[in-house]
Amino acid sequence: MEINKKMKVALVADWITDRGGAELVFEHLLRLFPDADVFTSVVKGDHPMLRGHRVTQSWLAKLPFLANRHKWSAVFRPYAFRGFNLSAYDLVISSASAEAKHVVIRPGAAHICYCHTPTRYYWSHAEDYMARPGFGWMDYVVSLGLRFLLPKMRALDLEAAKRVTAFVANSATTAERILQYYARESVIVHPGIPLDRFQVGTGSRGGYLAVGRIVPYKRFDLLVEAFNHSGRRLTIVSSIQNELSDKLVSLSNSNIQWHFALPDAEKLDLMQKSRAVMFPQEEDFGIVPIEAMACGTPLVAYRSGGATETVVENVSGIFFDEQTAESLNAAIGEFEKREWSPTLIRDVAEGFSTESFGKKIRSVVSAVTAESQLPRNAA
Repeated sequence: MEINKKMKVALVADWITDRGGAELVFEHLLRLFPDADVFTSVVKGDHPMLRGHRVTQSWLAKLPFLANRHKWSAVFRPYAFRGFNLSAYDLVISSASAEAKHVVIRPGAAHICYCHTPTRYYWSHAEDYMARPGFGWMDYVVSLGLRFLLPKMRALDLEAAKRVTAFVANSATTAERILQYYARESVIVHPGIPLDRFQVGTGSRGGYLAVGRIVPYKRFDLLVEAFNHSGRRLTIVSSIQNELSDKLVSLSNSNIQWHFALPDAEKLDLMQKSRAVMFPQEEDFGIVPIEAMACGTPLVAYRSGGATETVVENVSGIFFDEQTAESLNAAIGEFEKREWSPTLIRDVAEGFSTESFGKKIRSVVSAVTAESQLPRNAA
């Protein structure tokens, strides 16, 4: 099915401040819609993917205190996204794990939400966020405030979800959450990666690797505890250095090395040379396992969430069943008893290409826009 090229398209992101899985998906959407305009709450840093696109930031970007404090601005973002004027657009695609789906479209237009997860701090992980909001000495007061605001924020989130024309989920895990929390069906389209950028490592392999943002749910604390106990060599790579990372660095023994803001080429080199990549969190999907497998590198992953849809047990990785240092170290011990084929591991990654992602997104867009009214710009 062909996409009507006369449609005026807007792409909406929660924020563009880092380079993770959500940003990679957004980059692929920009390539699918090279003439699209971009709307987001705030942009920080240089992002080559935005070049050539008209970018509109919300009023939050004009307030330094909120623009530079992602957590503080959460209660304001629904209103920031509702404030965008999208009346000129026939198709709006939001890439959302938070408030981007709150945008309002004109009658007759279509809004497709590519959902990475229903907003974690309102739904699936609300209790975790309220127990450990991450505001240091203000945690107790912030936790009380979150409990007071949660019913209101959930109501706003549900209202936004009802306005979405169609949901696309990045995984079966996310599709189940969309149905559970929003009572909406969704189409599953797994993210892809540019496989040609990744090559199977050919040299000797040693040590273990973990890659990702240092936030509580990604369980870098579990890795530090497990590797401190075992003495195995672990390298942790993150684009973010924050209070939590500082604490974990201070707790790490000498066998654990930390690298922040490492160039992509060096991160790729580590993936190709590592014995395995650690994935201790419950993730909605997770790009890191795909990147690791594209390098022929197996995973040691927690058996939950998106990893169960990407990692093939005993072929491209091994699972552990409890988020404890004991369970993780036992899995690593089992992992080390086995032989792993980089070629077979790479074959698993071949099913998650950007080409496959693009083809499926185009199909969804064609189906959704065919059911909507004729775009006013397509006459």
